[in-house]
Amino acid sequence: MMTMTATITGIDIDGTQTPGIANDNLVAAHIHAGPNDPNVTTNPVRWGFFGSPDNDVAPTDQLVITPAASGAGGTFTSIWDAAEGNGAGINLANQIPFILAGNAYINFHTMQFTGGEIRGTLVVPAPGTIALLGLGLFALIGLRRKFA
Repeated sequence: MMTMTATITGIDIDGTQTPGIANDNLVAAHIHAGPNDPNVTTNPVRWGFFGSPDNDVAPTDQLVITPAASGAGGTFTSIWDAAEGNGAGINLANQIPFILAGNAYINFHTMQFTGGEIRGTLVVPAPGTIALLGLGLFALIGLRRKFA
């Protein structure tokens, strides 16, 4: 599984209309991946989590949307489970090589910009970062036991 957290601003995510900004309602959000450079928009949708397609279904829809306190925007959190994907034979396992190669991006579409209003390349932490995180957690567990 792959956990995903994305925070966006300036887009209506709850169906309300921001005063003075027409057509900024979110209609779809998903991840594109494939062999092409993420700066090229020809990579197909591989996993949708808001709108259509919605592939966040197995075992259940795990999308949590936390609206921004200041108005338009919010944080999207979900899990791309191994069996989920947009079409026959498309799943997380066969998209991992593209994600690790930097050939995947997340896209948020609005009524005004149906081709995508916000797009960002997926960033995978470097192995050294993951190792440091594990070492830090190990140290915290050791400190907890020492003072418990």
